[in-house]
Amino acid sequence: MKNYLFIALVLIFFSFTQDFHRVATIDISGQVLSSDNLRNCYVINDNNELIKFNADGERIASFSDTRQGRLQFIDSNNPLGLLLFYPDFSYIVLLDKSLSVVKKYNLGNFGISRAGAVCFSNDNNIWVYDENSFQLKKINNTSGTSLAYEDIDQVWENELPSDILISSEDLSMRLGTSLNPNFVLENGNWIYLNDPELGIIVLDIYANYFKTIPIKGLENFQIFEDELYYFNDNKLKHYNLKIFQEEIIELPIDTDIKAVNIQKDRLFILSENQLVLYSF
Repeated sequence: MKNYLFIALVLIFFSFTQDFHRVATIDISGQVLSSDNLRNCYVINDNNELIKFNADGERIASFSDTRQGRLQFIDSNNPLGLLLFYPDFSYIVLLDKSLSVVKKYNLGNFGISRAGAVCFSNDNNIWVYDENSFQLKKINNTSGTSLAYEDIDQVWENELPSDILISSEDLSMRLGTSLNPNFVLENGNWIYLNDPELGIIVLDIYANYFKTIPIKGLENFQIFEDELYYFNDNKLKHYNLKIFQEEIIELPIDTDIKAVNIQKDRLFILSENQLVLYSF
């Protein structure tokens, strides 16, 4: 019910007014932006550091691990914590909400040497796209307590779960072409696997192919109920997944934008050298 109310308020707001109020402006240079349902936002800066800001733009935590290569992706949709993906070494790090390390996974231990996209599943396991087999796989994320960072490598070297819970068919065979997904998201009963060249590949919760949404060139997106929000061509757009209608949302700024996120009454815009938070 709360989600439906949120979507209704967002759509009413974007339909009838552009009354944005700037909450905070933060000097930061980064490439990746994410947010959670508590209106916190997360930025990966140019120093490969993850920084967490609250809804008022106050910096409240940070995390950095230069040993794993480039940090490319944050999944902040899980209320229990964050998933970080380091593609250079096919490495996943799980953090709690204070950005303390909970677990680490070397995907090579699952037989996945090249991963293209990862995210939490709704049942708190992890979806991984295996670039070698062209399959989407769900790996087991067993429960565990928070561990000291300096101890974590040794602990999970011995206890890393090895089972793959679900594997899709070879999606390149199914679609008749090779895939290069850069983003995956589970929402409701569907998994959305994004390939900038092909569009958004939709699978059910058992990783069975359903259809492809012909929206191309995306880096990422958000989904709230039946509305898909994405930033493309320097505009924030939303696409209704039931009636297949796209609308453009005018933003308060339109230059040097790298990423956009929305949450409840907050709009987050990451530009060339700034993060700007707006209320609406």
